[in-house]
Amino acid sequence: MTNESPIPISEGEWDRSLWWMVLASGGLHLVVITVVLLMPQHFMHHPPPLVSYSVDLVASDRVGGSNVVQGGKGRVEGAPLVSAPPKVEPPPPPKVVPKPEPPKPELPKAEPQKPPEPPKVEVKPKEDEMALAEEAKKASEAKAAADAKVAAEAKKAAEAKAVADAKAAEAKKAAEAKAVADAKAAEAKKVAEAKAAADAKAAEAKKAAEAKAAADAKAAKEAAAARARDDQIAAAVRRVEQHTGVRGAGLGNKPGDQPGGPVSVGPGEGLGGTIKGVEYLLYYNQLLNRIKRSWAWAGTERALEAVVRFNITENGEVVNVRITQASGDASYDASVERAVRAVNPLPPPPETYRKEFQDVELTFSPEQMQQ
Repeated sequence: MTNESPIPISEGEWDRSLWWMVLASGGLHLVVITVVLLMPQHFMHHPPPLVSYSVDLVASDRVGGSNVVQGGKGRVEGAPLVSAPPKVEPPPPPKVVPKPEPPKPELPKAEPQKPPEPPKVEVKPKEDEMALAEEAKKASEAKAAADAKVAAEAKKAAEAKAVADAKAAEAKKAAEAKAVADAKAAEAKKVAEAKAAADAKAAEAKKAAEAKAAADAKAAKEAAAARARDDQIAAAVRRVEQHTGVRGAGLGNKPGDQPGGPVSVGPGEGLGGTIKGVEYLLYYNQLLNRIKRSWAWAGTERALEAVVRFNITENGEVVNVRITQASGDASYDASVERAVRAVNPLPPPPETYRKEFQDVELTFSPEQMQQ
């Protein structure tokens, strides 16, 4: 039984429709019966009547002959006949076979069409209708209860979905806020790293500046000391010029050296030789001071003496450094050679005295190097 409720039909409406359907069904049945009865007589043809012929195949006067009894009921045997001379009978006439009539074409039989059957209407008593109505009512109530249950479940599901969507939205907002906070933290970290790098660079720059300032101070101090020594030498030269009048303050050459030979310092004749100007003395003093500052030796012997010879180019480059007279102590000779090489390059020598400084020979003792 389905849950669909029956369609209520009033008694008057049911009677009218029923009678019309009964009348229509009766008329259709009469038409079908009439067609079925008349159609075979109209379209069917009876076959033509059959014609039979009796033929005597054997003569009655022949031995062993027989007569065909009319009607085909059998053979009648007679008394034996006396043989007689044969008779010559004429041949039987040809058998005439009637031509059968051509069959008439049969028309196709029209099959009777069955009328559509009218819908069956079950007539139930009022008690059945009431029972059906009661069942329909129960079914409608059950359907309403099921619909209410489905609606309540759908409402609960919608509310649960709304709660889940709200939680998902909150989680999304929290994730976005966390992403923003992480981005800010990353930016702050980058700023801190940049600041630390800048501070490190500033510290390095400060250290470099301090080192440069210390180097500049040391260089200024050394330059001041050199200027003081140069001033002292210049003052001494002026005093010597004032005392000598004509001769300049030149360094004495070694005994046996000719003017214009290599410049030498050491146990020579003292003042004398060719006249030298202030530029010569200043450059020569600067050369000696730089060699002494570059010299380092760990020995204690003071009676050593070594002669070193080298060349100064026009650009102030010190080349061809060699020991021409050894002191007897290889470590002292190496320290003197290292000190000379350490002053390279020097400022260019004065243009007037470039030729004199092209070949320089110096004699050093530990006492002179420490003065």
